[in-house]
Amino acid sequence: MSTMQNNENNVQKNAAAQTDQQKEQERKDALAKQQKQQQDNKDSTRSPQQK
Repeated sequence: MSTMQNNENNVQKNAAAQTDQQKEQERKDALAKQQKQQQDNKDSTRSPQQK
């Protein structure tokens, strides 16, 4: 395999890995947002006068 082919393969692998990391980060963000909303909902039903 030529060096150019090797480089091209590495670029594709890195791009795929980056996309996976981004998706994972987005999933974590969405989960954290959801959990915060649930916590906010619990707080507001427990003690609405303290808001």
